[in-house]
Amino acid sequence: MTDAWNGVVYIYVGEDRSPASVKNLSDYYPVSNKFLRKPIAEQLFDNVAFVNRESEVGVQVGNFLTTDESGNRRFACQTENRGGVFDRVELSFVGIGVSDNGNIPKMTVNSTCAAEDDLTTLSPIWIPMGDIYQAEPKTQELHFPEFGSTAVHFENLASSWPEKWALVKVRLYNSVSGSPAILLEPKTNSHSTLSFDWH
Repeated sequence: MTDAWNGVVYIYVGEDRSPASVKNLSDYYPVSNKFLRKPIAEQLFDNVAFVNRESEVGVQVGNFLTTDESGNRRFACQTENRGGVFDRVELSFVGIGVSDNGNIPKMTVNSTCAAEDDLTTLSPIWIPMGDIYQAEPKTQELHFPEFGSTAVHFENLASSWPEKWALVKVRLYNSVSGSPAILLEPKTNSHSTLSFDWH
């Protein structure tokens, strides 16, 4: 449910089952029309950030508004008390600087998607790179239930781990409803801004 006022759209983020009589201003989140006019790929990739925490890296991408099956505008991922259109996010990376017979290393991170206090940004998806780099670089899938049920899949790895990973694709999907997924890719030549180093 949305209401517009003076160039700002207010998105209802309260509980689905709350009685209409108790809804108040705190149940609505203001979003600028300028934000809404951006293509959803820009809303997602313009807010990419990498956060280091001890032996982990957190990958943060933008949350965006999309239309659900009923035609209502909702955030892509969970925001406060309101479920999103999608419940899972899959981040695809390529390794830079190392290859095996021309095959580019790939890392796919699958995790829960939910928004931060700023509902236009998803909570960081934490990847325990320190633990991962202690393992042998080979095709494998590692599971980290303590990190939002995160799974990390690797393929095409060479004899050593890449020192840099670039984000090349983001897929959002709903693991329960089976509604169509959304696959988003950044603009070309974005490796320098959408990458993180790990030595």
